[in-house]
Amino acid sequence: MLKEELFSLFFLFLLSALLFAIARKRGYFCPLQSHASLQLRFLQVLKAFGTYLGTSFIAIQLASFLIKAFFAKPSILVLGWMQFAISLFSGICLLIFCSLQDLSQMRRMWKEEKGSSVLYDMGIGVVSWIIAFPFVAFLSQLSDLFLFYFFGTESYEQEAVRFLKMMMSTPSLIALATIMIIGIAPVFEELLFRGFLQSWAREKMGKKAAILTSSLFFAIFHLSVQQGYGNISLFISLFFLALFLGFLYERQGSLFAPIALHMTFNGVSALRILLFEP
Repeated sequence: MLKEELFSLFFLFLLSALLFAIARKRGYFCPLQSHASLQLRFLQVLKAFGTYLGTSFIAIQLASFLIKAFFAKPSILVLGWMQFAISLFSGICLLIFCSLQDLSQMRRMWKEEKGSSVLYDMGIGVVSWIIAFPFVAFLSQLSDLFLFYFFGTESYEQEAVRFLKMMMSTPSLIALATIMIIGIAPVFEELLFRGFLQSWAREKMGKKAAILTSSLFFAIFHLSVQQGYGNISLFISLFFLALFLGFLYERQGSLFAPIALHMTFNGVSALRILLFEP
């Protein structure tokens, strides 16, 4: 068992090194370009996060009240639709908040006026998965091995994975779960962490520090008490994934690039669970 794990780690390491070398030679890791200043205020960033998280909290409390009032024992179908409605509601509230800001500023946050097309940005995001995935998988497996031998942690699941598996018990909900994990979550998480937080931090700290800051908070955002020691492995893998997401945002000057990479990561993970998990 250990030999198989070490071989897998060695293979992923070599694959990552090869892909990084090819990407570097092809100019993928080009110097980051300067972007037009958005002049975001810290209060704006706080309000954006507060709108998304606050409406989620309120919606969860309302959903809990309605479930207790009308269902003695709610079915997976009811819980699935409630979760979907909460996610969609919070996202819509965030978009409404954005519509109340300076629209020219919001447009520049989504994409620089000068530059490549939206399709090209999204294509770069999808292709970036080929570079990012082996590296993130290597770090994830390495940290999993560390957790097993030092803490005895054999298995853990991210909240999103647990949610998807729960929805799989009802075939009609698989589409909802897929939309949430592949569509809704990447768009609004990138809008928050790259669009608002990283754009604000760029003006205060510079590009590299902004990428590190947004990546740190992105990884922390996905931690959960239920994940136990697995939070260590999840933090490491999500932090380094977020570094790629932040780099893409600065490289392309477009939110569509990290959104596409985020969607691809979530999509491949969801497909693996749907096809191969019992």
